[in-house]
Amino acid sequence: MQKNQSHDENLKVQHYRAYGLSIHSDLPLPELITDQAHGPADVHIRYERERGQVFASEDDFQHFIVAPDQVILKADGFQLAITQGKKITIHCHNPNLYQDAIRLRILGAGLGVLLQQREHLVLHGATIVGQRGAVVIMGNSGDGKSTLTMQLVQGGYRLSGDDKCVMKVDVDRFTALSGSPYIKINDRLVTQTGIHKDRIHSVRALKNKVYVDLSSKFEIDQVPIVAGFVLGQAHKTLVEKLTQRQAFDSLIEHSYRKKKLFRTALQKTHFLQCHSMAVSVPVYAYSRQLVGGHLWQPEPEFLDLLEDLIGSGR
Repeated sequence: MQKNQSHDENLKVQHYRAYGLSIHSDLPLPELITDQAHGPADVHIRYERERGQVFASEDDFQHFIVAPDQVILKADGFQLAITQGKKITIHCHNPNLYQDAIRLRILGAGLGVLLQQREHLVLHGATIVGQRGAVVIMGNSGDGKSTLTMQLVQGGYRLSGDDKCVMKVDVDRFTALSGSPYIKINDRLVTQTGIHKDRIHSVRALKNKVYVDLSSKFEIDQVPIVAGFVLGQAHKTLVEKLTQRQAFDSLIEHSYRKKKLFRTALQKTHFLQCHSMAVSVPVYAYSRQLVGGHLWQPEPEFLDLLEDLIGSGR
């Protein structure tokens, strides 16, 4: 009990900017950009000692619970309540013990759900920015998404977000909202990509992965999404434009936390957004051979198309 009291007494609200929002947080989130202006909060992240009562559509043993006005994410030792796109409440009896795990859950699924509640389109992909706009790069685990993203940034492009691409939707216009300047990559790629050790941040709760600080190559402005790429594996390189139906299916497949999203009331809005994007924005398949985790360079065919779409790096 003394540990919890000490933690509560020493809380200092931190101010951040991410996804076009001013975020006030009891929990330090060093992966986000500090908000020097200290403007009024769009989002509050708060500790609460008592969990309160949760009215859920799933039984209490589920890790993802949909309540009338909020979503509950449960984990060992803590739970997060995400409410109406405005608040994340942390319920934990020993915050000092679980702080790393809480932070990773907030930066991942916590903010992902909150942004979906705000009716943004959130895809599981990285956002790369060039001179004439941005592309979203989607892919399943093992398809080399983070590796390709790192290679493109090292080649002069800028990062707007890793892991989730967050878009503001205005009919047929899709605008990427910048997230965090950190990219999460497999620790075995650190040596292969020649990343300086000062930019590498290890987190205990991450297994076999590290954060890499790309602040010097981070895009803070909102940028229009010009195209999308879906990574895949094949025996030979293939870069081809998808049909609108194929693009829609791919956007649905790579929706952020798809299985959880489809259990909420946001499913219809999300389907309409994906349909609009499939009609308005070209989506390409980029398949290549990946063998034994070897770090292949992006093929010229892909790089030429990327430059045609968004220009060279800034």
